[in-house]
Amino acid sequence: MKPKSSLQYNYPMEMLHQEYFTSGGEICLTGSMLAHPYFVSPLGKLIAQLKRKGHNIEACETEYKAMQKTLRQWNRALEQQAYETIRLRHSRKN
Repeated sequence: MKPKSSLQYNYPMEMLHQEYFTSGGEICLTGSMLAHPYFVSPLGKLIAQLKRKGHNIEACETEYKAMQKTLRQWNRALEQQAYETIRLRHSRKN
């Protein structure tokens, strides 16, 4: 039996089709995409909706923010590693 709710939840897959983040209509969720500040997260929107409606979702919100922060840190580290790899390859050629 489904719980009754007066809230309307509507988070279809189409929300993941965002300019600059999808190619050829295919959804490919990458760490880089999820960490990007311009990516509009359906999960983030759902958390905000629940919070606005008065639900105590502090633990969920804290976990979500921690995951975002971690993804951004990993993404920066990977970008730095890629930059260093290119720099070293270039310096060896000279």
